[in-house]
Formats: sequence, structure tokens, C-alpha cells
Amino acid sequence: MERHLNPHLHFQSNPLGWWKYMGRTHHALWNLQVSYNDNTKNGSSGPSVPILKTVGLDRIDTNFVYYWTSTASVFPSCDENGSLLWASILCMGGTYPTEFQWRAEGYLIRVTEEECTLRGYSAPPSLVAHVTACTKFSSSGDDGEAKRRTSRPDAYDDAVDDARIVGIANSSEVCMVRFVPIRIEVLRGGPSTRLRGYPQRWEWSRSSSSSNDTNAVSDTDDGWTMRSILPFGPTPTPSVIGSRNLTVCIVGTHTSGKSTIGRRLAKVLGCQFDVELGETERDSESLVEGGHLHGDGSSTTSSSSPDRKDWDEFLLTKECERDALFQDSKGSIRVVETWHAGNAAWYKLRQQKSAANADLERYHNAILKHQESSFVVVLQLMLASPSTMVRRREVDTGNRKRLPMQDDEEECHQLYTALQDSNLKNTLDPLGIPLLEVDNSSDGDEAMEKTLMHVLSFVQKHLHRQVQFAL
Repeated sequence: MERHLNPHLHFQSNPLGWWKYMGRTHHALWNLQVSYNDNTKNGSSGPSVPILKTVGLDRIDTNFVYYWTSTASVFPSCDENGSLLWASILCMGGTYPTEFQWRAEGYLIRVTEEECTLRGYSAPPSLVAHVTACTKFSSSGDDGEAKRRTSRPDAYDDAVDDARIVGIANSSEVCMVRFVPIRIEVLRGGPSTRLRGYPQRWEWSRSSSSSNDTNAVSDTDDGWTMRSILPFGPTPTPSVIGSRNLTVCIVGTHTSGKSTIGRRLAKVLGCQFDVELGETERDSESLVEGGHLHGDGSSTTSSSSPDRKDWDEFLLTKECERDALFQDSKGSIRVVETWHAGNAAWYKLRQQKSAANADLERYHNAILKHQESSFVVVLQLMLASPSTMVRRREVDTGNRKRLPMQDDEEECHQLYTALQDSNLKNTLDPLGIPLLEVDNSSDGDEAMEKTLMHVLSFVQKHLHRQVQFAL
């Protein structure tokens, strides 16, 4: 009853849940208008072209709206400046005068083919058939110029029927798009309705801080602030919306699956993957058993020895340089292995005595500096016990070659204790960095798919954090 009579209260922290509920009630979700500006039509240096299209909505989950569209008309996930592609959507339903309008502003991201395969998303066959037929009539001619469709060809229906035949319809002609909402507005009841209690108008917005409005209801977990704006009064002046990058850091002990999960996650997200610098910067041909406990792995001499450059200081400098390159790049998301959070754990491990707070402060400062331009989330891959590391080293010679040990059981226990830090959350919480701990002790493709799904859901939950609000 509360969901029906007071939906704005029932769904105050889940506004998309209200949309899904209203859609089931009125069966009106399938005509969705999407509008955005696209500068790829006239080239990156040309003016933006306003785009308005009606698309078939595929699904709505807790955080996103998904729809299918033609691949030929797909925009990039980011423009040439690396900024997000801002868009608005409109959905109308119901019967007059108690109709409702659903409006939202946010940004668009193309869903990769790898994610569609992982989650089992597939385009409706009828949509694939129609898009395939449209492509046939709008493909480039002999002069290389795309044909302009001024009217529907007589042969179009035949082309659709042909495309429905198995093996002819081309699913690569369509792609899925994810809409990330930042602001949502719902209107119930038209301006001329005479029904008691109507019209109703509600607004949800993402906010980095709680609202000062006493009528607002703030949900700090999901970042939604809800307010009533009745009746058709002036909408509060929105804050200036900007964007920043998203850094996904994967940490964990030896053989926890950082590289494997990291590469898969980057492929699913369609972004770059930065491998652990400790792996790429050292000389893999000069590694000695037990050398990783002292520095770059080429000696069992302490890294504090005056005859060798400090390995951890070298890695910190390289990591900061890579942060700067990402900040200047055109990408908006990256997945990075170990990063400053993991390098700090390696640094503590290699100290003969407990590290002083001043020594660890440099990693804290590096993270703070990067947070000025990038929102950071951390994924910690956990193992059940050091015996899992020993087992994986036995079945994978690459693990033993990458990290030679003098005593597997003893050194695996040392790495497990130092790198699978149970206090990492206490370190990240003051920095405002979300942390997800995932058990990755099981082997096999099915276990990896399960871990990847868990990790992907966590990352996507925080996608809206790429947007920042300047007061």
C-alpha cells in the first residue's frame, strides 16, 4: 500500500525502483526519448549536433537504465577531451489526466560486448532484424558517401523478413548503452487535473554533501537527495556539474588473481589496464630466491644498503608518473594493479623494523594528490589461507618463476600476513575510498566469472562518483 499510495517515500533511496514499478503498472516503458549533443557527426573540431532519438528500453536496475541502439549511430563513451557524454531522457505514460512523466539527466556509456556476454544481455531479434535491414538501405554507395533515406523503401519489409532468417540477421549491428542518472524528476498528474492531491512533483539528485533544505531526505549510502517541488515552482538552481576520472585499484597477496581479474575487468569496462610496476620494472632474468623480501628481487641485501638505490622510492616515483599520464590521457576509467595502496604494504614488508608513520605518509600523500582528479575505488582479492598460495604455485610454474622463493611455506605465510592486510579499510576510510573484499580462493572459470561479476557490480555502483558537483 505504501508503494502505491506514497511511492515517493517508499522509493526515496531507490528512485529507479519507482520507475520500474510504474512501468509494470502502465506498460509504458518501451518508448524512451534520449537526447544528447554529439560532436562526432561533424568531426571532433566541429560544432556539436543535437541528437534526439526514440529507443527501446531494455532494462532498469538499481543504478542504471539500459537500451539498445544501432552500432552505426553509436557515440564514443568519451569525447576527444575525455569528458563524459551528457544526456537527458524522457518517458511518459499513463492516461490523461493522471499521466506521469519521468525525466532524468546524466551521462551515457557504451556497454562492451564482453560485459553483454558476461551478464547474458542480448538484443531482441526483431530489433536486430530491423537495424540490419536499415543498414542495408543506408550503406555507403560507390562514391563512398552514405545513402540518405528520404522515405521508406518498398523493399524494406522484405529486407526485414530476410534478416529474420537465422544466419542473416547481424547482431553486431546493434549495441547496448548504459545511462547513468545524476538527477531525476517525476511528475504525476497533468496541469489541469482536478483530482485531490495532484499534481505531484518530486526531484532526486546525486549530491556529494547533504542538502541544507529541511524538506529534503538524504540517503548517504546511495547519494540520493529527494525533495518535493510543488506545484510547478521554480526548480532550485543546480550546481555546476563537472567530471573526473575513475581509478579502480586491485590489491591482494601473491597468487590472489590481481592480474587475471584486472585484465578481464578492464576488457569488460573497455578501459586501460596498468599492470603492477613491481613486475614490469625489475629485471626478471636476475631474480634470486627470496629477493622480493628485500627489494627488486635481484639480491637478498636490504634495500637500505647504501650501494643500491631504494627500490620502493623508485616505484613510488614511477607510480606517480603513471598517475599523471592517466590524468592527461583521453580515457576516463582505468584499472591498476597494486598501486600506492599495495606498494605501501610491500614497503612495510621489506622493512627490517616496523616502518615509521613518516615513511608511510608518502603513499598517503600520493593517493590524496591523485584524488584531486580521479575518484578511487579499491578491490581487495582475498585468499582463505597461505596454503592456497602454495597450491597455486605448485600447479602454475609462472608463479614460481615470477616470484622465486627459498622456502615456499614460510615465505607464503609472510606474504599472506603482510599483503592481505585486514586493516586496509581503516586506512582507506579516512580518505573516502570505497573498499570491496572478495574471496578469490576457488579455482576454475566458473569461480572467476563469479568473482568478476561481484567486482563489476561494485565498480558500476560507484560510476556516478565520476561526476562532481561544484557549489
